[in-house]
Amino acid sequence: MLLEFVPFQETENVLNSVKPPRLIQRMLQLSTNPMKKQLCSIFFSGSAPTAHAVVLQNGADAGNRRYICVQFPEALPRPEASLRTIADIGTARIRGVSKAANGGDQDRLDLDTLPDVGFRYHRLSTSNVKTWNSDRPTEGSNLLAEQLTLYVDHVLPDRSQEDILFEILLKAGYPLTADIRQVALAGQTAFSISAGNPIVCLESRIAAETLRAAAELEPKPVQVICLDHAFEGNDQLKTNIVLEIEASDIRFRTV
Repeated sequence: MLLEFVPFQETENVLNSVKPPRLIQRMLQLSTNPMKKQLCSIFFSGSAPTAHAVVLQNGADAGNRRYICVQFPEALPRPEASLRTIADIGTARIRGVSKAANGGDQDRLDLDTLPDVGFRYHRLSTSNVKTWNSDRPTEGSNLLAEQLTLYVDHVLPDRSQEDILFEILLKAGYPLTADIRQVALAGQTAFSISAGNPIVCLESRIAAETLRAAAELEPKPVQVICLDHAFEGNDQLKTNIVLEIEASDIRFRTV
């Protein structure tokens, strides 16, 4: 399959101005070292020509440059089904050009023979954890018991494992660019962060064998994290697992 990059037509452009990627590429050639993992960051990134230029220039000189683009989800004057904001234009552009990282013909690239360098897209949102509603009256044992019951499962129901994972990483001090790899543990899915430091399992129901398998990984993780409600109220199981894992000099915590 071939992908052809068609330049924006001035009459069809919904943005006031569009920076040409080749100009930014030239700036990268003059100001960056391809052998260093230098970071190019831009706020109000628009349609993401900077990311476009970084990917193409890395392909041209086998560089290791990285980029961070920040853009408000400003609504487009003529929205379409998949492109409703300026941020949508940027992510669509990065998704296409990230498959073209080999320095070939920049206007026409054979995607079937090129690697997909990939990218991460984060959107600012509320916490994945329910916030205690202090405005709700809790006088009386029945009302308090009802409120506590609502927070037994404290994770919002519409959030994915990846949503929860990145909030945990940020609160634990890990960057959004941390290396994350999926691993299979006793038939369940977990995430290995920065070569096993830590192991995070966010299954809604967790098996003891899964946590034991996490503790037996090599290299040994320094910490294992899982959801508190994954034990389904079985405090005896939770206590036994904590003792087993901490006996291996691995910290264990639930969220």
